[in-house]
Amino acid sequence: IIDPTEAFRAIAGRWLVGPVCYSLVYGGVIREDVSKWAERLCEWDIQQILPCHFAGPVRGTRDDVRQAFEVLKRAEADVETEDAGSGVALPWPFPQPPIKYRPQDL
Repeated sequence: IIDPTEAFRAIAGRWLVGPVCYSLVYGGVIREDVSKWAERLCEWDIQQILPCHFAGPVRGTRDDVRQAFEVLKRAEADVETEDAGSGVALPWPFPQPPIKYRPQDL
């Protein structure tokens, strides 16, 4: 069994896009659209965030939202530099290596 302590420590106190949403929803062809939507959202005066799976609302700012969706911008850069035949690298907020998907699976 893997000890999750290091992974929990890496994300404690941070807002992040959940791994399932990131991989299956935001990590594919709509990544750029979601990134643009998040930037438009960050124009608002955000003071609270309602998390999907935790008690809320919780204090949060536009910078918290921007930081959570920053992973999509890193993914866009990875896609641009990744060899098309080797799959697409999705950046991961945990210490272990990123997940790799074949382009046809995205």
